[in-house]
Amino acid sequence: MSNSYYQNVLDEHGLKLPRRFVTAVQLIFLVAALVGVAVSGAWTTLWLVPVIGVLSVICNYAKTFYWRGFDPFIDRAADSGRFARVVFWNGLTLVLDWILCAIPGILGARLLLAVMADTALVPLLGWALLWLCICPPFMPLKASAGPGLDTLFWAQKIVPLVLMALSPFRAVTMSLVVPLYAIIGLVSIVWSGIRQFPNWRVRFMRRREAAQSGSPLPPTSPERSRAWFPREGVIFEPQFDGTYGLASLSDFMEVRKMLTVLRVNWLGCVTSLAMLIAGATLACVHASSQWLLLVPLCALFGLAIGLRLSKDDRKGGDRSCRFLQMLLMVVPEGILTLWLGGHDTSLLIAAGMLMASSFFFFTGFIVRGTSEGVFDTLDFYSVLLGVVAMIAARQGLSAVGWEALLPLVVSAGAPGCIRVHWPRRDLPFVPTQELPQLELKKRERRARKRERQLAAFRRSQRRG
Repeated sequence: MSNSYYQNVLDEHGLKLPRRFVTAVQLIFLVAALVGVAVSGAWTTLWLVPVIGVLSVICNYAKTFYWRGFDPFIDRAADSGRFARVVFWNGLTLVLDWILCAIPGILGARLLLAVMADTALVPLLGWALLWLCICPPFMPLKASAGPGLDTLFWAQKIVPLVLMALSPFRAVTMSLVVPLYAIIGLVSIVWSGIRQFPNWRVRFMRRREAAQSGSPLPPTSPERSRAWFPREGVIFEPQFDGTYGLASLSDFMEVRKMLTVLRVNWLGCVTSLAMLIAGATLACVHASSQWLLLVPLCALFGLAIGLRLSKDDRKGGDRSCRFLQMLLMVVPEGILTLWLGGHDTSLLIAAGMLMASSFFFFTGFIVRGTSEGVFDTLDFYSVLLGVVAMIAARQGLSAVGWEALLPLVVSAGAPGCIRVHWPRRDLPFVPTQELPQLELKKRERRARKRERQLAAFRRSQRRG
């Protein structure tokens, strides 16, 4: 393993794999937790995985804002010889770091307690699942986060482990979770500050001496380019500090282009996102959270159909073909709505909102740097009217399944007839001459990947 390509990548980025004993313990608890979930039927506890994952990514990304944002204040205080202010801004950074480290654990504990209240899941296994979500198996770790910083990193992993150890002996509630996070956070912040104090002192002395000599040092963090509205015609363009382990600069630029937002059809995007949140909330309250498992499949299917519709609208193709493609989208949407909602009005409304916003997922209204298609807002609202008419026919007219689907047939064909006289003007421009270049770049990336693998194999043979 030490000579493998994967190990070389880990060494290059200063990462290391956890110890085998720790991984073995995590896997044992993972199997036990999954068996406990299956036996008790507490499937809703598995929502901890995506919820904590999303919260962790958001909180870790949020740290970069004040890390760079506080550097000018620290530099200004050091240049003026005010060491107390340097300690204040560095200490505030540690406090905010711990708060953002604690948010996923505290919210995850609150969600776990709410879910376990209605299930027969053993508390030990529930808190083990929370620990595994915060500290997953096989996750590479930083070899050294720096003096003091690794204290905060390990402290946030210890808190859920302590809660898991206490769960067999007493009932773990939020009145225990929050004080435990506060106590361990206070201890880790003080200890981390003590370990980093010499580095703060050295940085302060260096900048103060340079300022007194008349040649002040440059800013610690140079000003970054604007990410929001960097230039005309671009809403958002991510500004990275490196290639993040990508094979080459061309790969990095492709990822950056993929994340660049050129335009947003705000009416359709906001409506779809609001309906998705409202439909998901109503589904969890009145029906089952398992409805949400259909969202990714429906979104992928809808985005594929939307891409085909955009290509046909760009070419001005046959309207009958457009009608068939729309029908291919709205009929599954109607069938799923009727199947999930049955004859209950509140369930039909929840299913209709959830399915409409899933097939017309809000990301389909965002034009990115690599977009070739975007949802037509007219299609979306036409289908919404069709869904409303379908629910009204089901409940008010007592229509059977196939009769209730008739309004969706009309909503699938109406936008095509309207676009004959008012063609779309929101389609992204696709330069056809770049397609061969993209294919050439893909071939070059595959060739470089093969060369790296062969080089790693030769090194392992020589060392072996």
